[in-house]
Amino acid sequence: MLFRSAERLARGERLGLVAPLDAQRVPPPPSNDGPQYYQAGDFVTESGEVIPNMVVCYETWGQPTAFGNNAVLLCHGSGGDRLRMGAYLGPGKPFDTNRFWVIAVDAIGSGGSSKPSTSGLGSRFPRVTIRDMVRAQCLLLTHGLGLNGLACVAGPSMGGYQAIEWAATYP
Repeated sequence: MLFRSAERLARGERLGLVAPLDAQRVPPPPSNDGPQYYQAGDFVTESGEVIPNMVVCYETWGQPTAFGNNAVLLCHGSGGDRLRMGAYLGPGKPFDTNRFWVIAVDAIGSGGSSKPSTSGLGSRFPRVTIRDMVRAQCLLLTHGLGLNGLACVAGPSMGGYQAIEWAATYP
């Protein structure tokens, strides 16, 4: 399978795994409630530094099942925010909002989540790791939204690293 994919790429065929650049600019459909903000309290990073009164910004599309077992977490790449994967969100798309309750989250340091410019820390804002980002997302999902599992975690670039961290830390 891997060799066939490499052969197809060599012939210039699209495999459907990577969106064309213009697809990255497609806005998502309207979310359920617009941007939401989870107040995570004082967040201790992996390095031991603290982000006071940390905020995690997220939006949701679709509806959760009674058991919440259709929740999908979307993590963005290093240059994006929670809306970056709009081309893949909606009925009949890869993250089908008729089937899944999609939760797109801004990583620490970007979008509407705590970052140097909004935290009051400026250049003293702690360095954060992928593990810090995932731990903050886990707080949002478990304490903020009451979930105890996910159907899927996905994302491009840095979002892919977060998905791997989810698999390693919270299988």
